[in-house]
Amino acid sequence: MWSVSKTLEGKGGLLFEQASVTTMDLLFRPGWDSIKATILDELRAGAKRVSYFYQDLVHRPDNRLCGTAYRNALLELERETKILVLSPDGRSPAPKRRLHKGSMTLGESHYVKLR
Repeated sequence: MWSVSKTLEGKGGLLFEQASVTTMDLLFRPGWDSIKATILDELRAGAKRVSYFYQDLVHRPDNRLCGTAYRNALLELERETKILVLSPDGRSPAPKRRLHKGSMTLGESHYVKLR
């Protein structure tokens, strides 16, 4: 990217910034409202395993999102109390989940459902 980027001052105007390291807002963010709406629509039929969002949805030809986008949206919906995370058996609320760098995790074996 460095060699092809240009600014008024010359070459080298673009920088790669790792989202997990920086506190800056991302330049391009997918429409979070539409991602969350898609998740809520999928959950209207009933509880689904988290791996469905991380693996199955991302392989649809019309989908341009990655598993990380779905994970972030699921965690945000949980914080907004719109969804409930269930244990891997799919019947009871998930017990205390582990934290990673101060943030809640969401394993593929858990289930999620609408509140």
